[in-house]
Amino acid sequence: MANAVMEGHHVLQQSLQSDVVIDALKQNNLFDIHDSNNILFLSRDANLAAGTETIQHTSDHAKVVARQQAMLGDFASRQATPSKSYGQLLAASSLTPEEIVIRDQILIEAREFVSDLRDHTAKNIISGNLKKRGHKKRGQSGFSSRRGLVGLQEE
Repeated sequence: MANAVMEGHHVLQQSLQSDVVIDALKQNNLFDIHDSNNILFLSRDANLAAGTETIQHTSDHAKVVARQQAMLGDFASRQATPSKSYGQLLAASSLTPEEIVIRDQILIEAREFVSDLRDHTAKNIISGNLKKRGHKKRGQSGFSSRRGLVGLQEE
């Protein structure tokens, strides 16, 4: 697609497919990285982007990926039970009946969290307000509350 006027850009990056939260959602048919809701069409051409007053698609996604990974990591590290985290329950192949109920609730919360992360990231890509500096340290990734996404915010 190097000669295309507009290119598809994954809002939640393709490299996140192996993340425990994303993988659990995929395996339960609750998320598709290639879904149209996760794709933005952006111009690679600087003149076209300037002329249409849209954001230019660049190929350096490392900072966005690092922030998204940190936020997903913080979500996965939340305690679900006294002995298991969200991520451990999402990845487990053998669970007690009680843990299955908890895991199902985590999947609902994870779907909402990932949707919010995707939409918040897309909003900031489109507006051109995505922070350019590096991600925050572990534990300060931007997941401050159940629905709080402060690491990918407008300046």
